[in-house]
Amino acid sequence: MIAAFVSFVTGISVVMVWLNLGNISIKPSIIDKVPNISNATGTELPQNDTSDSPSVSNKTVSLPCDDSDADRSQPWVRRSEILDSFPPVHPLPKFIGTFRDKNWNYMIDIYRDSEGVFGEISSPVLEADSPTSRLYDVTFDSFTGSLQFSTSPSISPSPSLGSMQFSGFLHSKFIKGKFTQNDYEETVTLKKLKTEDDFPYNSRSQFDCAMKLFGRW
Repeated sequence: MIAAFVSFVTGISVVMVWLNLGNISIKPSIIDKVPNISNATGTELPQNDTSDSPSVSNKTVSLPCDDSDADRSQPWVRRSEILDSFPPVHPLPKFIGTFRDKNWNYMIDIYRDSEGVFGEISSPVLEADSPTSRLYDVTFDSFTGSLQFSTSPSISPSPSLGSMQFSGFLHSKFIKGKFTQNDYEETVTLKKLKTEDDFPYNSRSQFDCAMKLFGRW
């Protein structure tokens, strides 16, 4: 008798489960609940973002690009603090490479982001503390490789005559073109060096601030 009752109840339970299968809702898996991965500074990094325009996390506000309050005996401490405060953009700027001519007269670091190309130029190239300027008025055509920019007068052959102008082409393995300043002209070829970026900038704004803090403006 008891066995028959148990069998009857079990049968009803099976029928009820079968009838309610259509109402079962599957809960999201734990993978769907994993939050965005954070970097070492705690800044939230966006995932699966296919946008072509750079986006900046709104969880971090960069410090003013001013080191006037730095300890003059250790100014790099304050400068590092300022530069580290810049939130990364997505996608990050890409380091194209360092290019130098055979006579060590010119060396150019080139970066590229969603807005175009930016970078800095040193001339002459010394073992340390080379005179350096950011690139101004940069235009780059990614289809033809055409590259134009100007420099600070401080690195030109005749600073009193103003900035130098460059017009040429950027290729994957070299930069070739001509520097001009009034009547002065110099044709150059700068080959890409087998080196990695010493300071991978996380945004164009961070790069601009670095140029200002280190007197390359």
